[in-house]
Amino acid sequence: MEEFSSGNKNLIDQAKSETGGNITQVAGFVFLAIVALFYFFAEMQAGSKQAEILDNQEGVIRKKMINSPNLEQAKKNLSIFNPCGERVELSWPLVSDSTQYNVYRSRQARAGSFSLSDYDQIAQLSGTSNSYTDAPSVGASYSYVISSMNNGQEAEPLYSGIAFNEICKPAIIGVMTILTVNDIAYINQNIHNDDQVKIRLTFGNTGSATASNVHIEHSVIKNMSYLPGTAVGSAPNNVLPEGGYNPVVWNESRDLGDKTTDGKNWHIDFQARVYSHSLQPVDTFADKTVIYYDGGSAVVNGGPWLLRTGKARIPYR
Repeated sequence: MEEFSSGNKNLIDQAKSETGGNITQVAGFVFLAIVALFYFFAEMQAGSKQAEILDNQEGVIRKKMINSPNLEQAKKNLSIFNPCGERVELSWPLVSDSTQYNVYRSRQARAGSFSLSDYDQIAQLSGTSNSYTDAPSVGASYSYVISSMNNGQEAEPLYSGIAFNEICKPAIIGVMTILTVNDIAYINQNIHNDDQVKIRLTFGNTGSATASNVHIEHSVIKNMSYLPGTAVGSAPNNVLPEGGYNPVVWNESRDLGDKTTDGKNWHIDFQARVYSHSLQPVDTFADKTVIYYDGGSAVVNGGPWLLRTGKARIPYR
C-alpha cells in the first residue's frame, strides 16, 4: 500500500506541476486517464467482432460490424435446397447480435459475386429467422445472397449459392431380365430354338413427380413370340386384360396405377417362345417395351440375347 500511495502521490505531483497547481485540472486529468484505459482494455477483450470506424465527425463514432467468428461459420453452413415444385428453400445458422436478415436474388448465376448492385432485395426477415422460401419463375438459374443487419448496419454478405428452378416431372427407367428357361432358373445357360423363357420387366420412377395413368405396350423385335395371357405384375392394378399383337397392350384400361417416387419398383413377368430359322450356330432374340404415362413415355429394350440355333457347323481348322 505504501508503494501504491507513493506512486499515486508522484502522479498527482506531476499532474499538479503540469497544470500550475490547479487541483480541479488534476482531478480531470486523472479521470480522463482512467476512462481512456477502461475503453482500451474493453476493446482489447471484446474479440467477438471487429469494428471499422466509418465516421468520427463532431466526436460521434459510428461502427459497422464487418466480420466475426459467427459470420465466418455462417458462410460455411449456408445451405440451399431446390426441390421441384417451383420453389427454392434457403437456410442458414443464426448469427449472434443480428437484428435483421436481408435476402437478395439475382436472375443470373453469379458464382462468387458479392456485389449487391447485381441483386434485387426480395425479403427482410427478423433476427430470429434462419430460413426463407422463394418462388421464382421456372426454367432459370438464380443466385442468392443473405446479409445480416446489426443496429441498422449491414454486415458482410453471406453467399448462399446457385439454384436452377425446374418443373417437377417423372423419369421412368426400366430393364428386362430372363428369369427362367423351360421353367429352370436362368444362370447363363444356352438358349435354343423353341425354348420357352420367362422375362421380367422391372421399372421405377427416379424423377421428381408421380407418373400417372401408366400403361404398357410390348413389341416382338426379333426371333421371339409372346405367349398371350401370361403377363402378371406387381402394379396396383391387374396387367390383364390385354389386347393387340405386336405390340401387345397390357392393361387395356390404360391404368396400371400411378407410379410415385417412393423408390419402389414395379415388375411384369411374361412368357415367350424363342425361335430362329438361321443356319448359323448363333443368333439372337430381342424385344421392346414402351411404358406410357401422362405427358411422356420410356422405352426399355430387352436383349439381344444369345440363341443357339441352326445346323451349320464351324469348320475344322
